Amino acid sequence: VYLARHRASDRVVAIKAIRARYLDDPDAIKRFAREARTVAGLDHPNIVRTEAIRQIDDRAVAIIMEHIPGGTVRDRLREFGSLGAEDAEWILRDVANALGYAHRQGIVHRDVKPENIFLDATRRRALLSDFGIARTIDTESGITLLGAALGTPQYMSPEQIDGDSVDGRSDIYSLGVLGWELLTGRRPWAGESLYGVIYKQKHEDLARITSLRPRVPANLLFAIEGALVKDKTRRWQSIDEFLDHLTYNPPPLL
Repeated sequence: VYLARHRASDRVVAIKAIRARYLDDPDAIKRFAREARTVAGLDHPNIVRTEAIRQIDDRAVAIIMEHIPGGTVRDRLREFGSLGAEDAEWILRDVANALGYAHRQGIVHRDVKPENIFLDATRRRALLSDFGIARTIDTESGITLLGAALGTPQYMSPEQIDGDSVDGRSDIYSLGVLGWELLTGRRPWAGESLYGVIYKQKHEDLARITSLRPRVPANLLFAIEGALVKDKTRRWQSIDEFLDHLTYNPPPLL
């Protein structure tokens, strides 16, 4: 990803291009072209905006995106460790709104993690990026080998690790892992080997948030815990359900 200035508008943009060593890899080219097609059709205030898609030569394309100067959630976690409950809540809400929009377009992100969420400090909003391994729900033929798991194991749902077909509930699980990290300041399954992470992600629960951080608003805790359920049939079934529990509605005053 390159930082560039548009000569005509003088606006700073980010340009995502495929690495040269992958130009002879047909699968890599197909994945990048698929990402370009996916992001070109997305228009939401919590998704990094695509300015244009440019053909570089007869083999490759470049995705020109808006530049978000505030850094990523990973940068914020490195600087501060855990985040306050209020900051964690608005970040989760913004990312959930982005995912809800993508799901309504029939798209599963499959790689929700701190590195893929940018923070716009001037407008206090979080923006989801990197749809490189996103796919269309139930309609898109596989590009990788059947049963292959794509994503980042620490944030992948159990069904995604198994290479099964996934839907929006897989993104909800990843959103729960993100919330856990925002509040605890710890990387999930830190120090484990790849195979250790995969095993624990499928068979063991993360430590309870309250065991690492005693005072957490109940609505925030409940929304995250419901997203972290291993069995997708018992997890929150939609982003709207997650948002309903994330939003605290106090009883009316008598």
